[in-house]
Amino acid sequence: MQHFPSPTKSAIMAQYYYLYQARERASMSANAAVNDLKTLRHSTAHLLAQAVLELFPDTKLTIGPATEEGFFYDFLPARNFRDEDLPAITARMQEIVQRNLPIQH
Repeated sequence: MQHFPSPTKSAIMAQYYYLYQARERASMSANAAVNDLKTLRHSTAHLLAQAVLELFPDTKLTIGPATEEGFFYDFLPARNFRDEDLPAITARMQEIVQRNLPIQH
């Protein structure tokens, strides 16, 4: 059986400090992930609005906030959107992403 020397007070303090730093980094990472998700949702709402305006230029934009569940956009279209419009909107969103446009705040 191997015997290890008893840890010194400074070694114990170093371990606590390391654990504290690790916990703080994890907390900061969790906060960053929440902020990143909010940013993603907000940006996706803008992406949706751009796609809709390109396909349906007479559409009026109202509000499009990010929410806890995702995002939504409230449009006032010249004609109501139909289920068959959704694939075209999705495809246009993907085309816009491929343009690699700069994101400006």
